[in-house]
Amino acid sequence: MTKPSKHVHLDILGKEILLDDVVAFCTHNNMKIGKVTKLNAKMIKVKELRKITSRWDTGEHNKYSNDVIVINGPDAMLYVLAKT
Repeated sequence: MTKPSKHVHLDILGKEILLDDVVAFCTHNNMKIGKVTKLNAKMIKVKELRKITSRWDTGEHNKYSNDVIVINGPDAMLYVLAKT
């Protein structure tokens, strides 16, 4: 069983980032939507939603918490349901 994280991560607006939150982030000059999969001491690991993975690009990115924004709520669910 995994231990709960004792690190508190805040997004760019000051909202707390939790495991399995839907966030928006930038990578390679593009805006992406992803899900938080791991909370590290300094960074968070985000997995892109709707990413076709390859051997070189797994769709997972380590981001600083102030480089993402939490978009949980009806807007995020509408996006996820529309794209699946």
